[in-house]
Amino acid sequence: MNYEEFKCTIKERIKDYLPQKYSDWEVEEVNFLKVNEKNEGFSVVNPKVEERGTASIVYYDMLFNLYKMGHPLEELLKNVAELIQAGDDFAKEELEGINVNDYRECKDKVIIEVINKEVNKELLETLVSRDYLTDLAVVYRLVLGNQKSALITESLFEEWGITEEELFEDAYRNTSIQSEFVLKRTNHHQGLPDDLLVLTNEKCLFGATAMIYPEKLKEAAKLLGGDFYLLPSSIHEMFLID
Repeated sequence: MNYEEFKCTIKERIKDYLPQKYSDWEVEEVNFLKVNEKNEGFSVVNPKVEERGTASIVYYDMLFNLYKMGHPLEELLKNVAELIQAGDDFAKEELEGINVNDYRECKDKVIIEVINKEVNKELLETLVSRDYLTDLAVVYRLVLGNQKSALITESLFEEWGITEEELFEDAYRNTSIQSEFVLKRTNHHQGLPDDLLVLTNEKCLFGATAMIYPEKLKEAAKLLGGDFYLLPSSIHEMFLID
């Protein structure tokens, strides 16, 4: 079975492995843009829009790789069905009592992320953003807890009825509060020299955002004894080289 046949089979059979309550739910294709990458996948969503949570997205390439490694199709379908049900339960828990269309309920949950403009050109067309330096852009995330978050789209931003400046100010404040920025030394880190200075945050999630906080860069300059270069490692951390 080739990749296209595999995709069709997964879509056609997945609901056979879900409980009766999902019988009228719809399998929707998702060409999902993530930071620095594009993925094909699908979600199983409630046809009643007003009752939808944040549906789990299942990626075909991940499943197809497992299939090629010898995992039986039935096993994959069963595991995907369990993932969909767990995601549905989690979404209800996380979103209970939160109206994501009301900015007053979300303003303490927005944070900043810094991404590459050229690599994410298509993604940026759908997001609220502002340019940063020459080749970077500031985008925004809504954090719902337990490491679950979503990039803030133009459509959600319009629902909120606020200015981008308001969003930036709230997100800028929240980002440093939710996970404090830290400077630490490498120790056998991905084959890099020991004692290299790393700029990230305590959770090591979206920690490269620290580069837009002047006070942290001043602290780094003191540690390094003067000027330094910022070397991007990922959206989660930066290496500092003097």
